[in-house]
Amino acid sequence: MSEINYMVGPEDQDFELPWADFDDLQYEKAEALRRESLKKFSEKSFRDLVQNIAREKIGDPRLKLNPTVGPYFIMERVEHLWSMSQRLNKNFREEGARYILDIDVSRTKLKALDVQMVRFLLQIFSYQFPRIGTLARSETSQYFVQGRPLSLDIQLSIETANVPESALPSRDKTYSTADEWYTACSRINTAPLLFQQNDLFFSADDFRNKCVARLLFHQLASEGKLSTFGFEEDTWSAQAEEFRAQSKTLCPAPRSTGDFVLWCDDLRPENILLGKADKITGIIDWEFTYVAPTQFSLDPPWWLYLQPPHDYDDGGLEGFIKTYNDRVKTWLEAVEDVEKESEFASLGLPHGIGMSRYMRESWETGRFWLSYATRKAWGFDEVYWKCLDERLFGKRPDDVPRERLWTTRLHLLTDRERDFLEPFVRRRGEETKERKLIDCWDIEEVRKRFREFLGEP
Repeated sequence: MSEINYMVGPEDQDFELPWADFDDLQYEKAEALRRESLKKFSEKSFRDLVQNIAREKIGDPRLKLNPTVGPYFIMERVEHLWSMSQRLNKNFREEGARYILDIDVSRTKLKALDVQMVRFLLQIFSYQFPRIGTLARSETSQYFVQGRPLSLDIQLSIETANVPESALPSRDKTYSTADEWYTACSRINTAPLLFQQNDLFFSADDFRNKCVARLLFHQLASEGKLSTFGFEEDTWSAQAEEFRAQSKTLCPAPRSTGDFVLWCDDLRPENILLGKADKITGIIDWEFTYVAPTQFSLDPPWWLYLQPPHDYDDGGLEGFIKTYNDRVKTWLEAVEDVEKESEFASLGLPHGIGMSRYMRESWETGRFWLSYATRKAWGFDEVYWKCLDERLFGKRPDDVPRERLWTTRLHLLTDRERDFLEPFVRRRGEETKERKLIDCWDIEEVRKRFREFLGEP
């Protein structure tokens, strides 16, 4: 059996169709038709599309369902009982409930699952590339980096914030250093502030918080500092001064060029399939996979507690940190166990240092949060102010309310940025009063807005 996975709205729905001898060629044909359907899917029903593809292999199929029109994938079916999220979910039997880690799942069971995932991640780590970007396959079946990273943030910027394509990295853009991609990400994180029309901020002070945080983050990225944060080479952050005073030694940073590794923005327990005895049988949904800075892969996974940190139900970000502190210990034990296995002993990790040490320091130094904020524009503000700002620039006064945090860092902005901030806040406040979508932005206006906000030439 093979699986037809087509999307209608935000939900994936699966239908099984008999299929013989599934191979890559058929998938490529299906993918070509899928791309065409995105342009004019209303002209053909789902039934006709499936019949046309399936006819190439088995004649007219007998469909069990007649769903509505929509794009679709044809994928080889992976036998499984449930996903890892379902297996570990406290609310598994409540339809539509959010995933929350069941505290009754034993550490032994968690560690057994962790060990399997660590082995998988270390295997992925062994594939290294000279540039950052999305992979393509040559006619000789060799993989190479061809275009901009297909990141989840880029997709959500377009879908959720209506950010124009011209405000994002060009499709053929690749990156030779980690700092180049950090700078590009800081620009992507800034784009909603410049172009989103609806539900952008709660108050003028909330918007000032967003602006100041992004200006400072972009400043550090463009100065080439973010790639060294929390590593031995970090000589600039407020946190680094404290570590030096404590004679604390950290791992060195990965090389600034080359040896980049594969990363998937959508890797999470919901996409990890389990079979009998909780053995991982497959991992699905690799659309948002690209070659990324090695720094991303040296962090413990954010999904160990199933929910995203910035959207954690039980106590918000503070609640996540409290529970993750305990959960990550089990994960690190699993990493240490796998590192002792012969097949991973000689893996080309940066400077020959174990992954467990890199991941432990990532959580302790806040590198975990830097990577998360870089990739997650929609969680950026809370993560920045609660988990990064004081590590970067030093302790703030205790009596400053959350909505006025921006005032504590205003002195770090340039004169140009300070002069621009208030007129920009007023202008965007007026623009967002009218709830509308702008479908077509003039490219010169796009460049002008970035130039005004970030000071780009």
